[in-house]
Amino acid sequence: MPDIASRERPSCCDRGRDARAGKTGSAIRYLCIYNVTLWRAQQLTSATAKLIIYRAFVEDELDAPKHLARRVHELYFAPGHEDFQPRTMWSLSNAFTSAFKELDPIPQFKATAKPGPYLERVLGC
Repeated sequence: MPDIASRERPSCCDRGRDARAGKTGSAIRYLCIYNVTLWRAQQLTSATAKLIIYRAFVEDELDAPKHLARRVHELYFAPGHEDFQPRTMWSLSNAFTSAFKELDPIPQFKATAKPGPYLERVLGC
């Protein structure tokens, strides 16, 4: 699948890389805010969203429990909160996060940090 966004975008919230590069907390926060702004503006077609979910779970591009694929799909295509009605990368990220909140505490902790980097790779950040 080709990158969804240009590779000219700044890095998206990779705290480890930012820390090694000497970026301060405020620079990291800026990149996180940029990430949210970018994702809220990034419209997704239904086919693209389905492909991202498929690749995450079926093609093992995301180290997460496979049984959550259907739940992520449901949360994205029928969100319970009106802020996540738009078909954007931000809404898809929320669907992943919300599905992971349904896990037991330790698996939830392990899974919760993983969608961000996966979705950043999809965007080409």
